[in-house]
Amino acid sequence: MFYPAFIKISGRKCVVVGGGEVAARKAKTLLEAGAEVVVIAPEICARMEKLAYPADAPSASDTGKIKHVARKYGKGDLRSAFIAVAATDDAGVNLKICRDAEKLGILVNCVNPPEAGNFIVPSASERGGLSMAVSTAGKCPALAKLVRRELDNFTSGYPALLDFLERARTRLKETMPRERDRAAALDGLAARLMKAFRAGPKEKALRLAEKELNLLFVKGK
Repeated sequence: MFYPAFIKISGRKCVVVGGGEVAARKAKTLLEAGAEVVVIAPEICARMEKLAYPADAPSASDTGKIKHVARKYGKGDLRSAFIAVAATDDAGVNLKICRDAEKLGILVNCVNPPEAGNFIVPSASERGGLSMAVSTAGKCPALAKLVRRELDNFTSGYPALLDFLERARTRLKETMPRERDRAAALDGLAARLMKAFRAGPKEKALRLAEKELNLLFVKGK
């Protein structure tokens, strides 16, 4: 059983050990989340090379690139890391990385064997502030990807819905001082808007929702 969570890693050091395609994918995801990514591997694949900044650069903090340390994993490599990823092609090395991370109290994701880590990475997508993540607890990542793609298709118009509800929440704060009242109003508005989204054109649904919000705004006064 895993505890689902979205973790803020912007500006935090994350260490990926391994230079292959899987390691590159892991590094890219961490980089996109704003982490300062250090990759430790004697050699890296072409995909990883595109993510790396020059070895003589003073810092990776403002480059949007990874730092590549061109050698094998060694003692102390996880020091000050927030997240570690064991993504080498050697299960024994991956196990050592996991043991070191556990001793340091660091979150660690292990490619092989996956159960050696203390967290797994779901199949995820982000669009317009709407984030979705699907996991099969490591039983079948392929199915998680398929389910997530179905959800992406089903919720294609939801970023517009989210944008509207964010504005509605801000407006209602001005007229409904009680949080309980605001929550009830937003719950009802969100439910009706989702129903309208599924039934007809999204533009029409948003116009109707705007009218309902104006009525709530007047009532709140």
